[in-house]
Amino acid sequence: MHKTNVVMQWRKTRKGYYITGSKCKECLELFFPSRLNCPKCRSNELEDYKFNGTGEVYSYSTIFFPLAELEKNVPYTIAMIKLDEGPKMTAQLVEYDNLKEGMKVESCVRKVYTDGEGGIIHYGIKFRPVK
Repeated sequence: MHKTNVVMQWRKTRKGYYITGSKCKECLELFFPSRLNCPKCRSNELEDYKFNGTGEVYSYSTIFFPLAELEKNVPYTIAMIKLDEGPKMTAQLVEYDNLKEGMKVESCVRKVYTDGEGGIIHYGIKFRPVK
């Protein structure tokens, strides 16, 4: 039987780690996070929408004094990402050298935190520069 590295398998397959929002069926406006009603045309006819996971850095801030749970991660950078489809979202940036507004980025799956020492590792979406 062939063994695979579970962590690497999760990084390679994006199964379950998509950026999902909503799309208004009436005016076609896109939203992140999802909404039940469209604030543009007031329709309640919305459907799930899967964003492609690419965009650009709209603005950013580097955190040096975090909450106690995130002290092991300092410094880290949080950015406002303007997705290619239009909506903006907040996410952590990783794997960058020369950070600047307007930089093209793509989503990636990375470790967010671990439940205690040797506990369950939780993964989530972060963004990195497009290669």
